Amino acid sequence: MRQIIRVVVTVVAVMAVALTAAAQSSDPLLGTWKQNLAKSAYDPGPPPKTSTVKFEPWEGGMKLTNDGVNAQGQPTHFEVIFKPDGKDYPVKGAAVANTTRA
Repeated sequence: MRQIIRVVVTVVAVMAVALTAAAQSSDPLLGTWKQNLAKSAYDPGPPPKTSTVKFEPWEGGMKLTNDGVNAQGQPTHFEVIFKPDGKDYPVKGAAVANTTRA
């Protein structure tokens, strides 16, 4: 009886790992990324205090959301929804007006 329970537990664990791997996205860009400021260079500076970027699928394209704290200690937030078609898309919340990304 104990051996059957061990086999069942092992099978369930293997299936859980397989299902988790299958559920993960095949696009390595998707997810949340926190900038490692110690490994980043800014020219001209100064660098932000923090910066976290989230990439997620969005209606045939992607949504990029950036949250952070600038060098002066003020919170920052911008987002852009875009498709890989070479067209310019507006950046909502950009520090400079009429900023776009393609």
